[in-house]
Amino acid sequence: MKLRIVTILKFLPWGEMLIVGAIVLLSAYYFNGSESLIAADGKGYYEYLPSAFIRHDLNRHSIDTTENAVLFDELKQMGFYLPAGSGLANKYFCGTAVLMSPFFLTGTMIADAGDNGYSPLFQNLMFISALFYLFGALIFFRGLLKLYRISPAVIFACQVLMVFATSTLHYTYNESSFSHVYSLFAVSGFLYFVKAWHVSPRKWRLVMIGLLFGLICIIRPVNGLILLFVPFLFDSGVEFVSVLKQIFSVRWKLIFPIAAFLIVVSVQMITWYLQCGKFFIYSYGDEGFNFLSPEYFRFLFSWERGVFIYAPVLLMVVPALFFMATKREFYRVTVWLLFFGVTVYILSSWHVWSYGCSYGQRPMIEYYPVFFLPIAFFLHRSHGLLRWPLIAAGGFFVYLAVIQTYQYRNFILRWESMTKEGYWSIFLRTEDHYRGYLYKTLYNDPGFRKMEEYNRDSLRCDVFYSDTVLVFKEPGETFAKMQLIKVTLTDYFDTRDPAVIEVSVRDSASGNLNYAFGASKMHFAGFDTDKETAGRFDYLIPAFNSASPQIVVLKVYTNAYPARLREISMSRWE
Repeated sequence: MKLRIVTILKFLPWGEMLIVGAIVLLSAYYFNGSESLIAADGKGYYEYLPSAFIRHDLNRHSIDTTENAVLFDELKQMGFYLPAGSGLANKYFCGTAVLMSPFFLTGTMIADAGDNGYSPLFQNLMFISALFYLFGALIFFRGLLKLYRISPAVIFACQVLMVFATSTLHYTYNESSFSHVYSLFAVSGFLYFVKAWHVSPRKWRLVMIGLLFGLICIIRPVNGLILLFVPFLFDSGVEFVSVLKQIFSVRWKLIFPIAAFLIVVSVQMITWYLQCGKFFIYSYGDEGFNFLSPEYFRFLFSWERGVFIYAPVLLMVVPALFFMATKREFYRVTVWLLFFGVTVYILSSWHVWSYGCSYGQRPMIEYYPVFFLPIAFFLHRSHGLLRWPLIAAGGFFVYLAVIQTYQYRNFILRWESMTKEGYWSIFLRTEDHYRGYLYKTLYNDPGFRKMEEYNRDSLRCDVFYSDTVLVFKEPGETFAKMQLIKVTLTDYFDTRDPAVIEVSVRDSASGNLNYAFGASKMHFAGFDTDKETAGRFDYLIPAFNSASPQIVVLKVYTNAYPARLREISMSRWE
């Protein structure tokens, strides 16, 4: 009995369990969890499940849109149901929902009556789902590397880097309903079974190859590009061609992967038919690829969303490929470069090359095994003098990516439109007063008219203190429409200073607070920090109704640094 337990413990996937456990701990105690994991594009991937199993409106191609106007209006408001055939089709593919379904169905068994599928229960289940498939991806990737006799230490190091030194961590814990972790699972499994079949041909492995490739295509069809990487798994072009000839010499064996592939793909076709009455549609409407103007350089190197800017660990593939070339492995180097070139060309040709709000270039997540396979070869075969600098760099890249994941979650790193200046201004910064720093908006719209201005020469406020800077009163009806308060002042804007400048609007009769927002004093200066200069911040006050006069107050709250404000101005615009 004791021997059996020891044997079981020996073969448990300890490395993968440690990685998943670390993600759970980081999510709970560092990133502070996430309340809305089913959002943005992820909501589109997930929506198949509540549609099919809660609202029961998936089969609607024969439903009259006029008689069921409420249903169709609700679907249109979601933003990802587009007109197709005789109905509305979800523009996203259903493969992600297929993988999520066991966890979703578990939720339906324990959820309260009337739950619409978006409650905290289902949000948490999608986090567990993403963890499960990341775990599976790591298992497959380990299996692939073991087939090449890579050492366990190198395998674990590559797994850690693939998760914690890239945006994989973010798309597992924070945007769990996006497709990328699920694609990583399918791609890793596909590569493993192709290589495993080559090492030991079995019919069931051919079936798994077909199933997983079908799954890849119904999660994100563009990921079918992974076929171009298959030759890399073989030692030479001669060996690859020989295997192809062997397969086609016994063509009946192709029935197994082809049938498995078609069965999986038919799920998407049937879903489309139920939604709009057609088996084949282009579900993305006017969205598409601009193949004549790919954003190759920006896709890879821009500060806005560059692959190698936000996942610099992937640059480790450069010395890895160079090392392979020195070993005269030109075949593999050529296959890798061709695959990389074609894939980046196609992905950077998408009409929104940055892929909207995201941390890093998220469509590259599913291709991380393509990067870390040659990196693993290099780490396993290279001399210590070459290996240790890369390992040290990898440790820093893990630290950087975990910090940036925190920054993205807490509105320090911009979700879009990042710049070089913005990147370096918040580099490795996690203090609370950096939240929103890059989101500052100055309103210079000529549609606003300046109504009045109040000024003060100076104000001195000691440490850990608060003081009123300016105050004025306005009739209640003034705030029946949006107001803009512009505040300018001069001070020394220290990046370590968490002082806050607050504008509040309070009802003079009831004392109710109708508006209050405190901006970090540092935000006034923009990128012109750590010196004395003039700064500005605009407070946009939403409209509200009140019959009583309103008291507008500008106040400063200091912390460990005193405030020495000069040339203070507060103006009201409408």
